[in-house]
Parts: sequence; C-alpha cells; structure tokens
Amino acid sequence: GCYHRYWEMSRPNSGVMAFWTPDGKEPIGLMFRPLWIQRRRPQNMAAHPESNRAKFRDILLESMAPRANVSVTFDVGAGDIRQLTPDGPAELLDREGKSLGEYDLVVDAMGVHSTLRQHRVDDPHGMQPTGRVMLHGTVIPEESFPPELMKRFAPYGSFVVMGKGVAMYMQRYGCNAQDHRTSFMYHVKRPDDVLEEAGISERPTSRKGGIMTDERLTLVKEWIKKDMRGFDPLYLSAVDALTRVTVRADYDHSMATTLKTDVTVPLV
Repeated sequence: GCYHRYWEMSRPNSGVMAFWTPDGKEPIGLMFRPLWIQRRRPQNMAAHPESNRAKFRDILLESMAPRANVSVTFDVGAGDIRQLTPDGPAELLDREGKSLGEYDLVVDAMGVHSTLRQHRVDDPHGMQPTGRVMLHGTVIPEESFPPELMKRFAPYGSFVVMGKGVAMYMQRYGCNAQDHRTSFMYHVKRPDDVLEEAGISERPTSRKGGIMTDERLTLVKEWIKKDMRGFDPLYLSAVDALTRVTVRADYDHSMATTLKTDVTVPLV
C-alpha cells in the first residue's frame, strides 16, 4: 500500500479553512474536523489535510513499478468506453476509437472535461459557462508575504476572502511541511473580457501559452489589484507575490444533471 507515505504528499495541520471579509482583521468563520470527531468516526470523518495530486500519482507509480502484472500508459486520452458483455468487463477506447484494453473497473478522474461521464449521468445541457472568470496562479508565502499577511495565513490550509462580488482563495498544495507552494485564485463575475481590459490583445491558443510568466503577468497583476478596490491593502501583496497566472472563463455542468440508475458498465 501507500498509506505509510501519506505525509510525503500531504501538509500537516492544513485541514482548516478560514473565511474573511475583504476589510476584516479577524476571520468570520472556520471550517475543520474536530479531533474528537476524527477519533470517533475515522472511517468517514478522518483528518482532511491538503494533499498534492502530482506527488500522489508519483507514489502510486513507484508502488506499481516492481509489479509484473501492472502496466502504465502515458499521454493517451480516453475517448469512450463500451461494455463487451452484460455484467462483464469493458473496453476502453482512445479518442480515435482504438482499443486501450479490457478492464473490470475503470475510474474516471478527468473532472469537468470528462469524455466518459455521459455513461454515468444524464446531462441535458452539457458544460456551460458560469458567468465568472477565474485568475489562477502560484505564490510561495514563506518567501514573499509580508509578516502581517503571513501571520494571518500561516495557521490555515485554505484562506478565503469573499465580498464585494468577488472572491480570493489561497490554498496550500505543496507535498509536505517543507513544500510551501500555494495556489492563488481570484474569481470575479463578469464577461470573459479580463485579458482585453488588462491590455493583452492576443488570446492564448494553448494551455501552455496561457500560463503567463512574461510581461503579461505584470499586466494581470495590475488588473487584479485595481479590481480589488475595498480590500485590505495587505492582500494586494499576495497579488504582487504571484510567480505565474492563468486567466480563463469558468465552466460547470448544470443542476439538471442526474445520475443514471441503469448503468452496468464498470465505470466510476
């Protein structure tokens, strides 16, 4: 198993989320799992620290490496799945319809962009824009935050500032106590025109091209700080600490989505 390596991918004491108002000096609420509940109901209320998915993947791959009955395929997109016999295995297909093998169980972890979810849910509207834009980047608080902001942020794994029609999130995603990487997200309800307002005329045409570390990063930082009017000026230093940023429209599936009840394909 991998449980003995849990703290290689998770940050201790990061399972607390704090909520703040834009101009507040103290949190208005905390979300966490008390120790007594963790001990009484460990099966479904255990500690929930922030964990790094990339490190978890690496641990899983390392644990499978010596096993002769396990194979790993990289850089192949799953496009569809079809059941071969009733209550039997399923065949996974790539995006050109080529077989990727037969499986007793397929775990779909593709998220909102899944190409297999239609086998598990009825989704009459498909993926739709939410009317919000997300500006997402990375900060290293221990290296770049002023002491007063660090004092506010340090006790928590997630830090949420909400109000005035926007929301700022900071969330630890480093692998362990020495890995201080933190996600910064700024959500704003508006048309998808942030890049234009920031002075960036050319839209990225690829995921890699959308990760801004050049002069566009400076332009987006200035746009965020201008938009954060009414926020405690201390939070502007978190924006200054961004080492990269991506700007993208937010999408989700509608509330009309329901689980299918007659599914026999071995897909979760």
